[in-house]
Amino acid sequence: VPGKQTAALKPNPNLGTPDVVWSSTKVKANGYATPLYYRDRIYTLNGPILICADATNGKQLWDLRLKGPIDASPIAADGRIFIVNEKGLTQVIQPGEQPKIITENNLADDILATPAIANGAIFLRSDKMLYCIGKK
Repeated sequence: VPGKQTAALKPNPNLGTPDVVWSSTKVKANGYATPLYYRDRIYTLNGPILICADATNGKQLWDLRLKGPIDASPIAADGRIFIVNEKGLTQVIQPGEQPKIITENNLADDILATPAIANGAIFLRSDKMLYCIGKK
């Protein structure tokens, strides 16, 4: 749950108020991007900084500076994280102990929407176009 801090909640089996498992002001997301849960990690964007935390306890593991500004939420597939900035630059990150940007793809178009993944392809929507990258 993003906000002034990021929190992990455990649903109450009786449909009551959920329990807070952990919360952190260091692993917070700002802007419009939604945090990503992928392979037991939480990924948040704080401006152009990608922050990775352990999903079980909220401990920050690393951060990585990206090229921003970024409004779209991060997505993940095939062991990689994909983040597109407002100018249409998709940055592909290899997560792990030492994360790194492994490639970039520049569409040079204004993109604010979160990409979608389906049938082995990534779909990116600008205000004028719908791009499909991958299987045809």
